[in-house]
Amino acid sequence: MIALFSATGNSRLVARSLAILIANEPIIPILTLTQDMVEGQDRIIWVFPVHAWGVPGVVEDVIGRLNFPPATKHYMVATCGDDIGHTDRIWRQLIESRGGTTVGAFSIRMPNTYVLLPGMDTDSDSVAAGKLLDAPSRIEFIAKAIRHGMAITDIQPGALPWLKSRLIRPFFRRFLMSPKPFHADPSRCAGCGRCAKACPLDNITLDTEKHPQWGDRCATCLACFHVCSSHAVEYGGRTRRKGQYIAPKSL
Repeated sequence: MIALFSATGNSRLVARSLAILIANEPIIPILTLTQDMVEGQDRIIWVFPVHAWGVPGVVEDVIGRLNFPPATKHYMVATCGDDIGHTDRIWRQLIESRGGTTVGAFSIRMPNTYVLLPGMDTDSDSVAAGKLLDAPSRIEFIAKAIRHGMAITDIQPGALPWLKSRLIRPFFRRFLMSPKPFHADPSRCAGCGRCAKACPLDNITLDTEKHPQWGDRCATCLACFHVCSSHAVEYGGRTRRKGQYIAPKSL
């Protein structure tokens, strides 16, 4: 079973390719996982994007309410713009704290989507295209390793991984992941509702004028920002003049 959380679409692309290469594994949205679903599974492949050099909070929440049979083998495939810090160690701790057995951990670079800090933006067209071009061979390698049950960690931790995941990540989660700065410029908002449909947590509703309103349950994944064709969705002033990324339908 592939347990998937995807926001802007990169992890979904990877999961679909893995599903084909690994005996047509079924893809189950992580947010729908129940205890009954994980019972009796020989293998669970967790596919999700790296958020602030760690496991997304919503994925942590789901894992935290499950108990895993020790015989089930767990694998992590994390998508990232550049590096993942100690995401693999955080994931292993989460799974093992619930009785699970972790085997392999992998990361795969995909086009960058996080744009909320100064100096951070989407990749140039050429860089994004290069990452997407490299992805199939990387996914083939990961699929082969999982099929053969290889107990390896093959990731891009980047520079200062401990600092990023253990010190900067808690700061991110406390001060830089609030949905409050989200708003839509009414002069540009077309009322199409694409932002609400794109939200993986169903956190966006439309008011009487069909303008989006954000609730409190937010992963700060920026799916709403990237999908807005009129660039009406903003996060305070941090998204002004920042690029947008729409994942292709297939690799």
